[in-house]
Amino acid sequence: MIRTASLNDSDVDAIIERLARHQELVARDRPGISATVDRGALVASIEARHERSVVAWRADEMAGYLSATTMVDTVFGRSAWINPDGACFDDLATLDALYVALADALLDDGYCHHYVLTPDSEIQPWIELGFALVHRGGVARANEMARPSMPGGLEVRRGDASDLEFALALDEEIDLAQRAGPSYATMPIDPARREDWTEMLADDTVHHYLIVRERSAVAQCTAFTRPAALGVHPRTLHLSALSVAADERDRGIGAAFVGEIVARESSEHDWVSATWRVTNRGASRFWSRLGFEPTYARLRRHVGDG
Repeated sequence: MIRTASLNDSDVDAIIERLARHQELVARDRPGISATVDRGALVASIEARHERSVVAWRADEMAGYLSATTMVDTVFGRSAWINPDGACFDDLATLDALYVALADALLDDGYCHHYVLTPDSEIQPWIELGFALVHRGGVARANEMARPSMPGGLEVRRGDASDLEFALALDEEIDLAQRAGPSYATMPIDPARREDWTEMLADDTVHHYLIVRERSAVAQCTAFTRPAALGVHPRTLHLSALSVAADERDRGIGAAFVGEIVARESSEHDWVSATWRVTNRGASRFWSRLGFEPTYARLRRHVGDG
């Protein structure tokens, strides 16, 4: 018999012990996932989600823990996000009980969009609950990545605030590509996109790269050091917003671009990570060819009318 209850401060040590044991198992034979657990960071993350947390018990033994961070915005609506440091459970029956207790409370407050980030090897329990695989994340060693030559007539340079219009146009290329099948992704256009890119181009911690032909940008990518998180190696470079103009694709530009960026950033990074939509088959093949091994997966479920 499984019972669920709200999180108590006295539960924290047991949760951290469970998360640490689980992380060690997840990272075994998966070099792209870090087994290191920062106890202080885990305590802080658990405390930050205290009101959106549920603990499962079987008799007097803890059987699992589930917690979510909630968010309200124009793109994801009222959404709840479960991350690797917010989930551990003995079996599917325990996850069932945890999710029902947590989801009931979320739905009462209008949070209908539920997301989970879980090790790629552990997606099946969430699929059993009706979640659908949306994104996959992968990691490669920086010093093992291929660095193919850039096609002639192209130059890689750093972007700045004057490149805002290039950034917006190339960012839209991603949306256009993913609206086609089999993705059929129809996320609403973020009304804050211009503001977000303006802030990003002014952020010294984010490196914006462009490929330029004469005076026009034909590709872009952002690169930044990933913040500390469960499962993430230190000195990991994350590549995001990679896009190549439609009439420049299938010429090896993307692979050469990634190789050039990694070469420029490798003195400060040992690992490189990226995330892609799984139904974007071209992206899935692209990152796989570059040597990225799956690490974590993002799944989504919409419940109710919100």
